[in-house]
Amino acid sequence: MDSRSHAKFFQPQNSAGWLSIVNVLRYGLVTLVLLSLLLTSGILIRLSAQAQLERSQLLQQERSRAVAESIETQLNNFQSELQYLERVRGLATFSPAIQRDLLEGLTRSNDAFQSVALFNLQGDRLVAVSPFDPTFENLPQDTTFLEAIASGHRFHSPVSIHPDTETPVMTFAVPIWDASERISGAIWAEIDLGFLNFTVSQARVGETGYTYILDDQQQIIAKKRTPSEAFETYQLTDISQTDLMQHLVKDAASEFSIYPGLRGQNVLGASSYVYGVDWRVISELPMAEVRAPVRAMSRIMLAVLGLSVLVAGILGAGLASWLVSPLQRLTLAATQISQGQLDTQVKVSARNELGILASVFNQMVKQLNTSFQALEESKATLEMRVEKRTAQLMSAKVAADQANQAKSEFLANMSHELRTPLNGILGYAQTLRRSPTLSEKERGAVGIIHQCGSHLLTLINDILDLSKIEARKLELRPKESHLPSLLQGVAEICRVRADQKDLQFIYQVPDDLPEGVVVDEKRLRQVLINLLGNAVKFTRKGCVTFSVSVVEELATAPETVALKHSSDHAPLKGSEVWYKFRFQVKDTGVGMTPEQLERIFLPFEQVGSRSQQSEGTGLGLTISHQILEKMGSDLEVQSQVDVGSIFWFDLDLLLSLEWSDAAKMTDAGKITGYEGDRKTLLVADDKWENRSVLKSLLEPLGFTLIEAEDGQDAWEKAAAQPPHLFILDLDMPVLDGLALLERLRQSSQFQHAPIVVSSASVFDADQLRCIEAGADSFLPKPVDAAQLFDQLEKFLSLTWLIDQDNSSTLMPSAKAMSATSAAPESLTLPPD
Repeated sequence: MDSRSHAKFFQPQNSAGWLSIVNVLRYGLVTLVLLSLLLTSGILIRLSAQAQLERSQLLQQERSRAVAESIETQLNNFQSELQYLERVRGLATFSPAIQRDLLEGLTRSNDAFQSVALFNLQGDRLVAVSPFDPTFENLPQDTTFLEAIASGHRFHSPVSIHPDTETPVMTFAVPIWDASERISGAIWAEIDLGFLNFTVSQARVGETGYTYILDDQQQIIAKKRTPSEAFETYQLTDISQTDLMQHLVKDAASEFSIYPGLRGQNVLGASSYVYGVDWRVISELPMAEVRAPVRAMSRIMLAVLGLSVLVAGILGAGLASWLVSPLQRLTLAATQISQGQLDTQVKVSARNELGILASVFNQMVKQLNTSFQALEESKATLEMRVEKRTAQLMSAKVAADQANQAKSEFLANMSHELRTPLNGILGYAQTLRRSPTLSEKERGAVGIIHQCGSHLLTLINDILDLSKIEARKLELRPKESHLPSLLQGVAEICRVRADQKDLQFIYQVPDDLPEGVVVDEKRLRQVLINLLGNAVKFTRKGCVTFSVSVVEELATAPETVALKHSSDHAPLKGSEVWYKFRFQVKDTGVGMTPEQLERIFLPFEQVGSRSQQSEGTGLGLTISHQILEKMGSDLEVQSQVDVGSIFWFDLDLLLSLEWSDAAKMTDAGKITGYEGDRKTLLVADDKWENRSVLKSLLEPLGFTLIEAEDGQDAWEKAAAQPPHLFILDLDMPVLDGLALLERLRQSSQFQHAPIVVSSASVFDADQLRCIEAGADSFLPKPVDAAQLFDQLEKFLSLTWLIDQDNSSTLMPSAKAMSATSAAPESLTLPPD
């Protein structure tokens, strides 16, 4: 192998770029340090912030509590001085001079007492003392406070502004007692609260914090004033309707919280109650000051972080250079080897893992030369084997294609050849059964001929269906159908079979079963008769139950429905109402083992006794299973040996609004003729027996038949005697059916004449070609009399003459006959 081959085998990789080991080490170390520091710094900052917040909360609470206790002490002093006089019994009966001396002593002891008065229970002022109001104009005119006094309670008023001193004041009242320990009046005192402003001003709350007092009327009665407020008139500030008050009410149960404060900035607030007067002392510290230490720490941590990243970058670059240098030499050597230089050696003196790697690398290079030689020899041998195997596969593919083509041609030819004599057998059987001269024994013999022919036709249809399924050419043809008639026809067929074996046959449908549905009637009937036929065959005694029910009404069209499998047909008219139907067949037959259940859907697979297996080919359940999958359903089964089996499946069907035509049945056995002028039919078929069958069916009813042996003969006879309707075979000498069909449609005389194609070829492709060529309908062979009469009625607008007295001995209706022709063999054992 030359150097070019070596270079092709070893393709050098692109430069790693940012993913190189140097960059990984360098930036990896920096990233590791950065992430570690970020994580550590983040944790420290968070812990510091939390600790600072907790510390500030404790300080705020202590500050507010200290102010509250100071105010409580001062108010208690006022209360104590009043209570001193309260303990004097019979004070109301003292002389006015003594009363005045006592009250003046109170005002002299504490200048906060601006006015003091003594009242009896009737509200009469006995005596009053006021250093600041000699005229006593500010003494209370409203003596409702006496009501509280009379009940034994002390009284204090809300805070107000004194009109003269413009300072906050409040009044206290305590009861006085007579010698009999009964309340005889009250001592009333007006107290100057100016000390409150001094108290909150002296309370230090950080650098920017402040304190204020809120009374029970939600008014600020004292606060630390800013320089701009120092010379303003003292006023009580009502904050009951402000957002601040809402926050304070919301957080009343908490000793501290964070909220927009009195001065409009976020604060850490703490409150304490002044007991006895229901005031709150609120201390607020702006959050900017609370967080200031944390911000300072963050700046320090950021500086440390930057310095650490710089040091880590320098160390990472040095470490990466020291570690990667040997690896770079290894990479260079590997690149040279990839270019075909297999004599390259790596020189690494390090006595570590890299040195060991270099030694192993050199040994690998030596082994490569030997391996390449062996590889070249193996490649040549492998190419020869591949060419030989490819030739064998191509030959096998050609043989398989030829075999498949031969199978298709064989099935088509056999179907055509078998259906042609069957057309005569079944056709004349139908003709003979319509004869009124036959005895009951002869009529029974004819019935056996018809039944055997129908069974043979079913076997042929099953083989063709299996072939279509394997080729994925099985198509569904849904149409508007009358469901009760379809089910009744199936039930009657199987009831006869059950009666022959002395079995009870039970047919169950609900009274409100929908009548019209859109479904492929032929395929549904085929599946049901297959299941029922198997149930009857494998049941020795007991009963067979056939039930149909509506599981549910679907709100929307299901995604998988039978309609989607027939895109070549015109859209059907429905009501946009969907139902889920359940079809179930239950028997008390021999049942099946789990091993048999695993095989029942396989082609040509039969279970049960030899006598039962000999009745079919083993295709019925296989075809039924495939048809239901095509319809968007699945065939389910349960079975128990010597107990019985149950087969069921669910179908989503569209409700049909135009089922009346589908429900109409033509009873071929009752027809004796038709009203109106005689109709002429031209039958073109190269087989005399096929023409004879149609002649024996139609001439007794009053039709005039023109027979033609080939397409050219039919063309000439039609020109000489134009018929009302054509019945054409496909395969004819001289001029085949398709060519004749095209010639008729191109002529002005027969352009609109009804044409029915009747052929033993029942492949969908042949039927589609006929319809595309201009045929109005397709009638498969063997010809079913009921289907033939229905088409004649449709295309010739006939009104049949019916023999009402001969109904019991004549042939079944079109639906019943159609069901009979589709009767299955009971191949696979039906489970319970």
